[in-house]
Amino acid sequence: MYGISSYRSQRKQTASPAQVVAMLFVELARRIESAASCLDVGDKLGAAGHLHHAREILTELQMALDPVPGAEPIVANLRRVYDWAFQELIAVSGTGDAAQARAVGRALEPLVEAWSAIQGSV
Repeated sequence: MYGISSYRSQRKQTASPAQVVAMLFVELARRIESAASCLDVGDKLGAAGHLHHAREILTELQMALDPVPGAEPIVANLRRVYDWAFQELIAVSGTGDAAQARAVGRALEPLVEAWSAIQGSV
């Protein structure tokens, strides 16, 4: 188990910024689906943990937005998407609606796919 942990730690430390964002998106998608799966079986505590981590990732992505000249509209749109997803995941925490969680995951899929493609090209 130490080998896997060491590998993951090394991978994070040597990753480019684009690769880190891609890893965050993959983990965000995984956490949302894990939360929905927990809700499917009535494990609200497990879902709460996954939803909390998903919201932390969204906060991290929000903080990483860098409004470089010319990219302001894209940054503003991403900020709105992240805000929307964050609020939806808060709502899921209250309602326990697995379908709502999965809807958020589906809405974020294009971003996950785009960043995964970018990671592969970096």
